[in-house]
Amino acid sequence: MKKSLIEFLRELPDNRREAGQRHSIEFGLIIIIMSIMSGYIGIRAMGDFAKRNKNDLIKYLKPLKPRVPSFSTLRRILLQVNFKELKEVFYRWSIQYVEIGKDEYYSIDGKSIKSTLSNYSESMQDFISIVTVFNQKQKQVITQQSYHNKKQSEISIVQELLEELDLKGRTITMDALHCQKNSKKY
Repeated sequence: MKKSLIEFLRELPDNRREAGQRHSIEFGLIIIIMSIMSGYIGIRAMGDFAKRNKNDLIKYLKPLKPRVPSFSTLRRILLQVNFKELKEVFYRWSIQYVEIGKDEYYSIDGKSIKSTLSNYSESMQDFISIVTVFNQKQKQVITQQSYHNKKQSEISIVQELLEELDLKGRTITMDALHCQKNSKKY
C-alpha cells in the first residue's frame, strides 16, 4: 500500500525548539509545498496562501489545533529542515508512482539557480546548481540534487545519481561534459 506524502514528511526530524510549537512539521511543510505549487513564491506569500485557504486546510489536513501557521512559523520550518533529508523523503514518496522501465529515455542536465552567484567579479565564481534526471516518456522528474560549484562538479553529481537510480541498459542523454575518457561506465 502506498504511503501519503504527509506520512513520509512525519519521518523528518523536527529541529525546532519544542517550547511554543503549535503546528507539526509535516503540516507546515505540506502548506509550503501546496503554496509553491499554487504559485505563491516567498515566505509572506506562503503565509497569504495559508490564510486564504485556512478553512480547506483545516478541513482536509485536520491539524491538532484548528488554525494555520503564520508566515513566520513557515519561515522557521524552512530554516530548520534539512534539505537532503527532505529530498530523500520526497524521493521515497514519489518513486511509489514512477516505474523505471527498460524502454524509456532519460535526460540528465544541470542548471544554475538564479540569484545564487557570489564572487561575480572573480574568475572562480561560486553559485548553486541543480542536476535533474527527467523521464521523457512519463514527463516526470525522477530525482534531483543541488551542489555548490566550488565544492563539487556536475560530473560527480551525475555519477552519484546514476548509481542511486540504477539506470543500466537505459538510454540516457547528457551534455558533452560527461563524455570524458575516465568517466565511469553504466
